[in-house]
Amino acid sequence: MVKNMENTNQKRIEIETRDFGKQEVLESDIITFPRGLFAFEDCKRFVLLNPLGDENSPMWLQNADAVVPCFIVFKPMELIAGYSPEPLDEDVEAIKIDEGDEVEVLSIAVIPDNYKKATINVKSPIIVNRNKKLAVQAILPQDYDIKYPLYRPTEEA
Repeated sequence: MVKNMENTNQKRIEIETRDFGKQEVLESDIITFPRGLFAFEDCKRFVLLNPLGDENSPMWLQNADAVVPCFIVFKPMELIAGYSPEPLDEDVEAIKIDEGDEVEVLSIAVIPDNYKKATINVKSPIIVNRNKKLAVQAILPQDYDIKYPLYRPTEEA
């Protein structure tokens, strides 16, 4: 679910997940949040689970050390035309982004029973330095929605 772990000598660990039971992941796939996440500051180690494969949204940001917290996340740049987050310098420094580092932006989803009312938080995205396996949840200075709807009503002709 995380990556194809065949033909690798990397250390594997087993984690207990909220939605998928026990999963084996590569220790090198753990992403560290030096400051934790908002309201979960003590949770520092997470892994991205990709049930749809190839890092397609949605993905699960699963605590590597406990069953909770676990968040469903989406790639907002694939969903919102013109979304261009500019994190504060302190956020960039916290995850040691250097020129050439691969940076990914994720948004936490809230999915109610009526999934058509699902939203993502594009005001406080998760910025991931993929090269260094470091991440931070930023509060952007730009005016973005905390509850951006994933589903938009279609206009009738």
